Amino acid sequence: MKIFTIKNKHFFAFLMVAFTCSSILAQNDKKKDLKALYELQKEDKEAAFSNLIVPDKFKNESMVMLYEKLKLIQANIKIPNTNYYYDYSVYSRTRIKLNDINAIETYSDFTFEDGDEFEVKIVKPNGKSLVVDLKDAVDANNVKTSNKFVNLFLNDKRRKIAIKNLEIGDIIDYSSLSNYSGNNLNSNYFTNVEGMPIVYLKNEFKINKENTVLVFKSFNGAKDLTKKVAGKQVLYSFESEMIDKRKSEIMSNENQSDPYYRLGIYFNTNYYYPFHDKPKNSEIKSKLTEDDIKTYVYNTVKKAKSPSVHYMEFLKSVDVYNLSDEDYIKKYYIFCREQAYLCDLAFNFKQQNYGLNILTQFMTHLDKRKIEYEFLAMTSKENIEIKNLINTNELSWGIKFQINGKDHYLTMFNSVSQLDDISENFENTEAYAFTNINKGISKMGIKTIVIPKTSHDDNAYSITINAEYKNGLDSLELNILTVATGYQRSDSRFNLINNKEYYKEYYKFLESKKAISKNTKLYFFTDANYYGINRTFFDKEEERIQKDFYAELEKNKQENLENDARSEYYVLKYEKFEPISDGRKESNSTTSWKEQFIIGNTLQPAGKSYVLEIGRVLGKLALINDNEDRTDRKKPFFIGFDKTFTLNVKIKMPEGKTPVGIENLNISESNNVGSIVSMAKLENGYIVWTIVKKVNSFKHEAKDWNNYLKITDLGTQLNTSKIILN
Repeated sequence: MKIFTIKNKHFFAFLMVAFTCSSILAQNDKKKDLKALYELQKEDKEAAFSNLIVPDKFKNESMVMLYEKLKLIQANIKIPNTNYYYDYSVYSRTRIKLNDINAIETYSDFTFEDGDEFEVKIVKPNGKSLVVDLKDAVDANNVKTSNKFVNLFLNDKRRKIAIKNLEIGDIIDYSSLSNYSGNNLNSNYFTNVEGMPIVYLKNEFKINKENTVLVFKSFNGAKDLTKKVAGKQVLYSFESEMIDKRKSEIMSNENQSDPYYRLGIYFNTNYYYPFHDKPKNSEIKSKLTEDDIKTYVYNTVKKAKSPSVHYMEFLKSVDVYNLSDEDYIKKYYIFCREQAYLCDLAFNFKQQNYGLNILTQFMTHLDKRKIEYEFLAMTSKENIEIKNLINTNELSWGIKFQINGKDHYLTMFNSVSQLDDISENFENTEAYAFTNINKGISKMGIKTIVIPKTSHDDNAYSITINAEYKNGLDSLELNILTVATGYQRSDSRFNLINNKEYYKEYYKFLESKKAISKNTKLYFFTDANYYGINRTFFDKEEERIQKDFYAELEKNKQENLENDARSEYYVLKYEKFEPISDGRKESNSTTSWKEQFIIGNTLQPAGKSYVLEIGRVLGKLALINDNEDRTDRKKPFFIGFDKTFTLNVKIKMPEGKTPVGIENLNISESNNVGSIVSMAKLENGYIVWTIVKKVNSFKHEAKDWNNYLKITDLGTQLNTSKIILN
């Protein structure tokens, strides 16, 4: 299931996503006067609201958010279509001080949401307040706002107004009131924002006392909630002051470094209620218990549908009765992987819980073969530890089973995945494992396990380069073999040659030939009838079109790789491309291919000698040099998985030439982040050069950033290295 992580600053985006995943009913589009908005403005009596002065700590900032308040008010329950929903009002008030010309330019064009009550004021340094007339605002639905700090879009109706005569020291004071209906909602809320610090921040949630559960947990230094019971409602408040602006740093993870809280509002009378017990009125839950997850998993799996047509089609493809358990499961995995991608890519068809349906079908097959298994509930390591989970939407599913004493995992489907491949997001994380999941909730067992971790050797990217000068010293011919395993198969360069986009492109190809239309679909989609897709057979005509497409696909692969090579080398002539393995076969999960092309500009005359710019042979293919931000590091940085890059270079020396300075290529660096080792020698008229770079996952503290740069700096040195040919 998908996690909805909100990366921009505030609750506006929070609600947009939260209600999207909670079955929006309607938003009130009717124009109103501002009476209700003015009433809420009167409640902005905090001392910080009257403050017009920027604290010394933030005096050099271009913009400073002096005040921000957000208030969610829950109204009475209503019951349309037998599901329970609530009405909400969401009020916000923000004051931003403009300290320089850049800030004025940012807010001169103000884009806002149309549809509910909204007001913009300009507060002058003398305290005088001027209301911005919005009658001249223009439609901005297709206009990208230049204001990246206040994208207050709760719906798709946008308007833009030019604010004239802004001056340094002015304060933009905007407030809004929006009304919604929805059921359960949840999201993440970051308390800091890019571009400006915040002097005072306050969030309030006025929630009904009965039938409503608020889930809250703060992280990375964010404050906790305070609670005040008032009659039939409970007022939860969150306050924070003097919040530094968010600094964007490459390879960082906001969930692991920036202050934020996770919030959920659930109604225990609702069909979507995710908890095992019904908490007491006004109780704040800070995590999901094992019983909560157990109940949710049981009900989720129970509702999943196993597409039995899979099995009938599978029987046509293999002799299942003469297969070992392991071969049977592997072949069925490949079969289902193709189904998933036919569904998702060829038809752009979003079957809800399709992955879960496949897992359910797998469990049926395992039961038939009397293979014991555990159903897995996992969550991404980039997100949150499973013990801190407060939202069932953050769970993903998998299966663990054992054949002949060997553990197997089924956790992912992508274009090149195989049985036992585990997403890098889940490896080395704690997960819940459930037994007896189909025997009733009372018989279900639950325990915590650790998902296996891949190694450097599992995720290898290897390039072998054989180089020889042609036509004297004018050009260097490169013969390159590229091989990738594990997660390295998902590198962007491999997307140029693997079949990830095959079905999608094939579908477009057939449309261009008028072989299919919106009303006639591809016959090879074996589950077409199951998903209500009209199945049409093209017989020999289809075979002819498919053959033509394969030829076109191979041509496109070479063109893509040639263009990619030209972006990295001074290519004089791209001679050939030879695919070896796309990594999708059950018998071979390695992706590999060969290339041959001729490059120039590697030798520069130096008197009677030549300078060989040997680093140019590596190109960007080396994946060693990383152009990273070198500023003072503040946040931890993250490397998704252990990985290895290997280059084996062999350059035949021109007749009569002797290299000088090869020993300068023998360098190395090793530390807790990783290592890089370069070794070169002259052997039988060849320069033999080997480079191995390894990087370690997962989380590295900011103090180790220089260790990472030491490795990448050596990569830069190697890419620019030179030797002399006498």
